[in-house]
Amino acid sequence: MSYGIPPELLKRIERLPPLPDVARRAAKLLASPRASAQEVSELISSDPVLASRLLSVANSAYYGLPQRVGNLRHAIMLLGFNMVRNLVLTSSVCTSLEESLGAKGDHYRFWYHSIAVAVHCRLVAQAAALPQPEEFFLVGLLHDLGWLALKSWYPEGVAQALEAAARGEELTEVEMDLFETNHAVVGGALLERWKLPTMIVEGVRHHHLPLLSPEPVPAIVAYVSDHLSAIPLPADEEEGGAAEGAEGEASELEDGMPADTAWGVHVSSLDEIDEGLLKRINLDRNKLAGLLENARPQIARAESLMQFSVGAKYP
Repeated sequence: MSYGIPPELLKRIERLPPLPDVARRAAKLLASPRASAQEVSELISSDPVLASRLLSVANSAYYGLPQRVGNLRHAIMLLGFNMVRNLVLTSSVCTSLEESLGAKGDHYRFWYHSIAVAVHCRLVAQAAALPQPEEFFLVGLLHDLGWLALKSWYPEGVAQALEAAARGEELTEVEMDLFETNHAVVGGALLERWKLPTMIVEGVRHHHLPLLSPEPVPAIVAYVSDHLSAIPLPADEEEGGAAEGAEGEASELEDGMPADTAWGVHVSSLDEIDEGLLKRINLDRNKLAGLLENARPQIARAESLMQFSVGAKYP
């Protein structure tokens, strides 16, 4: 389904090759309650790059193991099926983007924001007692994927859109004027092309306008988490981090994105999160307040893991 994507852009998406066969089969196997670590290991070992990345994660400082993990089956057992599935899908999606679109680059701010939203998605899903919170983590991690595609296809247009966002304009509205679609819709179309689960596709496609989705809960969680990730904690404000540029001047572009925005969501507050949407997932602003401090250490941990799967270079 095109969801308002102009024909030229839709053709670009439809011409993209499918995800690697190993990744699709591994994701399906990892979702099966009957799968074993040995079966998963045998399948993933047929993709040396993927296997190497999983071993890198298992040997990262996050786990702090006294001895190096050299066995893929051991690494899979250590990481757990949910984390392995997230790593496999994310790594494969990013590799496909790089190979198909030439969407290469360090993109540090992009992936840091994506990781922050993913962590908040998991926390929001847990607070709302939603099933499979790791699925929501993946929605958050991939929610702005369409931006990388648009940047690859229309670099000058994306630069204009980001400059407008730095001036306080709504990014998705500017994108509609420039591209006749927006990054959320493009991201949903990419993930649909690659046959990811419907809840992930819908969560990504509608994370700016959740009620347009036939399955609004994933999109609501992503919408809420997008805003939560843009709220500076007191320490951030003291350090001049996310609050920089708040006096009306567009702050310096970092990695192609204004430093005082979170990919189209300007520095936010809990009051800016739609209370009606929160009620749909049985939450309120008071419950969200407790999530903010909990998110910071989890973001740091997730960053140390996900940099291996997405290949982003961290300073």
